[in-house]
Amino acid sequence: MTHYLDSGSLKNVLLEGGDTMQLGPLKCLLNDGNYGFYLDNLADPCRRSEIFNLLEITNSYEFCKKYYGYKPLTNDSFPETQKRDSVSITKLVIALMRLYEMRTVKNALDECACIKTHPKTILLIKMAEKLEKELLGKKPEDKLNVKEKRAARELFNMAEDEILKK
Repeated sequence: MTHYLDSGSLKNVLLEGGDTMQLGPLKCLLNDGNYGFYLDNLADPCRRSEIFNLLEITNSYEFCKKYYGYKPLTNDSFPETQKRDSVSITKLVIALMRLYEMRTVKNALDECACIKTHPKTILLIKMAEKLEKELLGKKPEDKLNVKEKRAARELFNMAEDEILKK
């Protein structure tokens, strides 16, 4: 069992059942279900949905489907992968961690820079520039306010949608 603290610690790693990770205030366990993988909230396994609530993700099934690349096995509070799919669950966990880490002006500006240079996100450049303009004059370490955080997360999700399209 390995404990991962942030998305950077998952670089070149594939998660396995029993691994734990920190998602903001939540400590999570990668559970090896009957057929596939899902995350448990270690503080209260009956409240798996807290993982998505923390990030204001309203449709966990569709969110997971996007990262798994197929329909999740279940539509529970944390949709289960088909098979024990380490690649897909790792991609999902990295996205969840990156969304949580989007807390400072620097994080948001880094995301905007990525969007402006990625060939699949050309249509999002105006949105990225709008967010950059809103953050102009702030220090990199400044925390995003609720509106800025929501805009940065929305931009991240839209960019991921475009990048993951086949």
